Amino acid sequence: MPSPKDEEKLAQDEPVKEPVAAEDVPQDATEGAPDGEGDAPEGARAAGSAVGNAASGAAKKAAGFGRKAATAAVDGASSASKSFLDGLSAMRDVHNASKELGAARAHLDEIEADIRENAKELEHRQDITSRYDQIVAEQTSALEAAQQEHADIEAKIEQLGREHDELEAKLAQMKKDHEQELKPYRDLMDAARSRADEAARGLAEARRSVKNAETQVADLTSRRDARLSNANHTIDSARARLNDLQSSLDKLRADPSSKPEAIEEVTAAIMTETNHLTAAQKEVDDVTSEMQRATENAQAHLWTQKQSLESAERANEAAKAEDQKRHEDFDKMRQDASTKEAVLDNAVVEREMGTRDARKELDAAQKRIDEAQAALDEANDIHAHPEVMDELKAAIADDQAAREVQQRQVDELTKAGQALRERTRTERTVFIGIVAVAAVVVIVLLWLFVF
Repeated sequence: MPSPKDEEKLAQDEPVKEPVAAEDVPQDATEGAPDGEGDAPEGARAAGSAVGNAASGAAKKAAGFGRKAATAAVDGASSASKSFLDGLSAMRDVHNASKELGAARAHLDEIEADIRENAKELEHRQDITSRYDQIVAEQTSALEAAQQEHADIEAKIEQLGREHDELEAKLAQMKKDHEQELKPYRDLMDAARSRADEAARGLAEARRSVKNAETQVADLTSRRDARLSNANHTIDSARARLNDLQSSLDKLRADPSSKPEAIEEVTAAIMTETNHLTAAQKEVDDVTSEMQRATENAQAHLWTQKQSLESAERANEAAKAEDQKRHEDFDKMRQDASTKEAVLDNAVVEREMGTRDARKELDAAQKRIDEAQAALDEANDIHAHPEVMDELKAAIADDQAAREVQQRQVDELTKAGQALRERTRTERTVFIGIVAVAAVVVIVLLWLFVF
């Protein structure tokens, strides 16, 4: 590092240089810069410009403090700009070399893939050619066997179809016959059910009638008791009043001073009460006689209704028993019919399943026919065109020669790329450092101006 005296001397001997601006960078230093490791993107060029501008600003500020500091800043900016451009060029060269090597390796892979594909095809054709007679005999035999099997399966499918249709028609006729056979028993069952329903309704009605008759007897008994109670109460009251009047009359007669009018009045009252008592006793007799007749009539009606109830219960039990028997008879016949129908239905299903399995076998036989025919067609085509194997051999030889040339190119590019990386390691490292510093400077400046 120069001493302060040397710096002062340099500042006096050399004029102040302007920093290199972004537009002063040579065009070929930025054009064609690829992406990736050696890319020089817009950000990198902006970083170089930022470095120059930052250095220029630093130089101008330094001029205010002395020519010595300004000269040092200008020299630093010039050196940084040159290092940046050298690093940018190195990055671009390394990237181009990597792209060229990648393209060469991809082309080498394509050549090797063509060689493998052609060699596989050649080996296959040679194998077919060497076994041509054997393949024709085997595949012809397999084709004939598969065709015969295919025809047998088709005949089997037709036979299963006929049996299926016959069984299905027989099943339909059987169901129709069973329906006709079951119809009378269904009618008997329905009639028994109707009679059972009617008997149940008659039983319910008889029970309601008995209940109403019992209620009527109870009501009559209650009314009789109430009327007799009222009549007896009237008799008791009349007798009590009559006793009181008789006592009063006896007292009047025993008293010599009693007036005849008073005795006559009490005597008249006794006659009236006696009449009332007689009427009340007659009411009791009338009520007893009337209610006795009504009660007897009600009890007779109740007995009649109970007899009807017993008859309705017997009819209901008989109807229920008949209904149950008719149901059992019908269910047994229907079950027998369903069993017979199920046997035929199972036979129909067996034909359907047999047809489905046979169709799978038919597809398998057709597949064997197609495979045998395809093998024969391929063998005949290869046998008819032996020149294709010569073309494949020539193509393989050409590809092998091209592979050797391409392999040498790949090796040369690999070595050249490694040498380029070693030779430009310093420039690329400095370039990355400059870009990092530029980024830090930009961040600091933004922070100063914004905050």
